[in-house]
Amino acid sequence: MSELEDLLDDEPWHLTSPSQTLLRNMSMRPRTSVRCDVAPRSDTLVRFAIEAACTGSYPAWLSPTRKAKQRLREAWETLGLRGAALVFDWVTPEPPSEHQPSRPKLLDATDEGFVVNVLARTRSCLLLGDAPLTLETPFLSRALVTDDPRLIEMARKTG
Repeated sequence: MSELEDLLDDEPWHLTSPSQTLLRNMSMRPRTSVRCDVAPRSDTLVRFAIEAACTGSYPAWLSPTRKAKQRLREAWETLGLRGAALVFDWVTPEPPSEHQPSRPKLLDATDEGFVVNVLARTRSCLLLGDAPLTLETPFLSRALVTDDPRLIEMARKTG
């Protein structure tokens, strides 16, 4: 017997039959849908959507002037976000279930500069404090939500 076989035989995590695997049923049906709900960390969520913040429409932000970009950068720097924050695509929630008796409060960010900065600096589900602005339709036309306490506090301060 080799040393590797000896190690595998001695380890308690070594599985001897396929019936002991966690995803056995799913491997038999590869199109099985799985739903996972993750509870928010706080009782408040903040949503970033251009419709809630802008009096006009977002196409004005697709080709902003140099001065407008500079105002966005300055506004972002004054907020001082350091590090990263998780943000998620906004989907209309389903009615509460017995496992989730209450919903978090939803706060809409209404400061135009703050909302545009968050939308234009978020890549997939991550908002980096030092990410560059990307003022393009796919970024500005989405709605995002987060439970990050720093962003919730910023939304309360800025509107």
